[in-house]
Amino acid sequence: MNKLYIFDKDFCKKHEGIKYLLSIFVNVFLFIQLFDISRQSLKIPSIVNGLLSLLRDISIYAVAIFLLVKKKSKCPSLLYIFILLSIFIPGIIYIGNVINKDTLVPFGAVIQSELLMLRPFLFLYVLYNLGCFYIFEKKGIIKTFIVSLVLIFILSAIISVFFPGLRYKYDIENRIGLGNMSVQSGMYLCGFILCFYYFPFKENCINWFCSITLLIGILLSVCSTGVLCAVCVLVLFLFDKKTRKKSFSLLLLLTIGIYFFILKYYSLFETFIDYFSSKLEDLIDLLLNSFTGESNKPVKSDSFSARDKQIEYMLLYNNKPIDYIFGHGYFSVLIPEEMIENGYYDLYFSCGIYGIIVLIFIYLKYGIKSIKFFFINHNILGLCSLLSLVLFMVTLVVHMLCPLLLSFIILFYFVFCDKDLI
Repeated sequence: MNKLYIFDKDFCKKHEGIKYLLSIFVNVFLFIQLFDISRQSLKIPSIVNGLLSLLRDISIYAVAIFLLVKKKSKCPSLLYIFILLSIFIPGIIYIGNVINKDTLVPFGAVIQSELLMLRPFLFLYVLYNLGCFYIFEKKGIIKTFIVSLVLIFILSAIISVFFPGLRYKYDIENRIGLGNMSVQSGMYLCGFILCFYYFPFKENCINWFCSITLLIGILLSVCSTGVLCAVCVLVLFLFDKKTRKKSFSLLLLLTIGIYFFILKYYSLFETFIDYFSSKLEDLIDLLLNSFTGESNKPVKSDSFSARDKQIEYMLLYNNKPIDYIFGHGYFSVLIPEEMIENGYYDLYFSCGIYGIIVLIFIYLKYGIKSIKFFFINHNILGLCSLLSLVLFMVTLVVHMLCPLLLSFIILFYFVFCDKDLI
């Protein structure tokens, strides 16, 4: 399509013009949704934040409505069932709890949470139907995803280092970025996996720049889960012929770079070294406790002990049979007035046993696919993606953090569902 076509006076009246606008909407939604975690920490006027949120929602709902009225649009039955089970049934149960005054969370919060949870799944519906309207190449979604994350990291790093006055005070020190860096670490990881494996850009220098930048973003987020996943992914990539040389080169470069900077600038990295050393001790303690049968023995980490207290406090609210089966509904984790930093316990508290069963089904479905990819095609990408999700669910409530959930949805779609790239 001619780039100047948008200036045609009949642009909006033509079917191609509508497709062009919808294609732009997809890219706009993707960037704003990914940027949400960072902009929450910026001192942006409320009217600007409101306009960005409005543009984000209009973009995704406009595309979804277009597809719903279009006869050629498709939606896998599994996605229909998953949306029903994972969003609306917990919402109905939670509304019942509100009516019965079994919860202190306002009714408006229930509706807001339902709309919040719907956006990433609507984007998955859009991904399945890109052929109905998307005028750019399909791989362009991956490029937009990767470039958005790279820009977010660069912007976050520049503001964090040179313009700290533009952000709200963040409690966790020694992290370079904006907002919740643990969440950003997971987002960067999803982008890194796609970029490093597919090398979607024509110029290799751009692929290497994006991959290294996202890897640096994971390291500077100082998120132990993100760093552990990144190392595991690079090691697993050594067993894939497509990425073996690249992974070895990047691991070697990373090792030399870290060794050089630690020797030359030890004082600057001392806090980082102490942090990861303590995390390594915690991991060793957990493994020793598991092998010795002392699984309830506390570890030194403040984060682990805090999570234990959150889980213990949360379980006090499960005092009815229906709570065990269906949970309390989404956002009901706010009832204890403190977010539970464990996706599995949060899912159990929100959706009960059936929520855990749905998650196990997803793990089994994609776990079997990952194993098939490995033994049939010697493709390690599926195992890397699944392992990353499993580990991040331990320390973050992935299904309640829309930018992170959206990142994993994009990763899983282009790893398991897009036959053109598999």
